[in-house]
Amino acid sequence: MKVGFVLCNIETNKVLCINKIELIPISTSEELDKALCLKNLTSLKSIHERFKEKGLTEPLTIENISKLYKQCE
Repeated sequence: MKVGFVLCNIETNKVLCINKIELIPISTSEELDKALCLKNLTSLKSIHERFKEKGLTEPLTIENISKLYKQCE
């Protein structure tokens, strides 16, 4: 179980994964373990801004991963 923040799309229930840099659906905690998760919120905000500048992301938001783990239970 990871601790920190992730980039996700709450509407589609997907998180950003760095294995292949893709959005993966989260229905189990094992899938959530594959997500890009950073403990430092400032670092994740910086990555999010860079993605937005390049138009590489859907409307992603920064969420606490513990909130998403609770949804998977």
